[in-house]
Amino acid sequence: MIGPLTGWPRQPGGKVTVHGETVNGTHVALVDALVVATSFDGRAFASISGPALLLGQQATRTTRWRRIVVRTANLHEWLPETGLAPPDYTVDKRGRVTRLTTTWELPPTREVKLRLGTLAISPTMATEVSYAPSWSIRTNLDALLVAKRPVSLDELHGSFALPILSLLVFASDRPDTIVSEAALAPSSDTRARVLRRGEEIIPREWRPDSAYLFTGLDLPDFEAAIKKWFEIFSATRPVLGTFAETINMGSVYSPERLGKLVTSLESYARRWHRINRPSLLEALEALRAYAHLPAGITGSTRRNLKLLAASRHYYAHLNKPNYGFAPRVIENNVFETTRRATALMQACLLRDLGFSAKVARGLLEDHYAGWPIP
Repeated sequence: MIGPLTGWPRQPGGKVTVHGETVNGTHVALVDALVVATSFDGRAFASISGPALLLGQQATRTTRWRRIVVRTANLHEWLPETGLAPPDYTVDKRGRVTRLTTTWELPPTREVKLRLGTLAISPTMATEVSYAPSWSIRTNLDALLVAKRPVSLDELHGSFALPILSLLVFASDRPDTIVSEAALAPSSDTRARVLRRGEEIIPREWRPDSAYLFTGLDLPDFEAAIKKWFEIFSATRPVLGTFAETINMGSVYSPERLGKLVTSLESYARRWHRINRPSLLEALEALRAYAHLPAGITGSTRRNLKLLAASRHYYAHLNKPNYGFAPRVIENNVFETTRRATALMQACLLRDLGFSAKVARGLLEDHYAGWPIP
């Protein structure tokens, strides 16, 4: 089915909905897809590109959904509640293990009441027992939202999946992506798996040193912190998503990244903290005061904040740098300036989530111990 059953798309650029089936009979849908090109060589062909492919249901743009389940590459390591107990074993006199047992018990589900609905973070378990020399138990972690009312898939994705992803990028301070997304309509028991374009990130093997800025177990009040994060995300959208995008750039430090970062800081200050100062420098100083940390922890000395403001003036407005900095100084310090701006945003968001100034300082010092902020 293409569009409202009016026939083949006549021109590129038009939006269509495409329904189909895979070779094994699974329903497929492309909603609000664009006709990129059409060609005619004896037979008609159309190249179609859409923001998301749905497997399992032939939905349309008017379809409403009640549940969405997402999993990111870093989610389970961030909240390492597996339900696996340490193994119990017996060793004989020769040091050989003669008995080993382990158990798994479903951990309690963490629930948070949000404006859009109820968030449930729940571990799952997959066991492989077969006629083989090895058996295995693997756990995963999913974030489920049950909406108060059926809404569009775009709203579920933008108001739930993206805030979860942004939180995980912030907490891990490294790139992350949604590795699994599924939605369920009120009128169906069949999940629709949602496939979106984007960079693939493979979940890494867990590391004892974590290397996270903080984990879910560090939060002083898990429910209050998650609520606060969703409130900030909604009130300042797309600030937190843009901040997460800068971290998702990984080891690429560029004027573009710095520009997005400064814009995020400025908008966050104005829209969340109601900091309406006449200059960017004054807004940055107000954020530093809110974090209530020594300037050296984030590199937010007055001189460095002036350099940050001058960098934005230079790259965003294409003007001569202010505060007495030469263009060469701006260009040669993009890397250091970006790291300082990131640390300032991290400090403020840690305070927003309920961490005291003392604890936030310890988290930042531990996180940057091997690579101090200049």
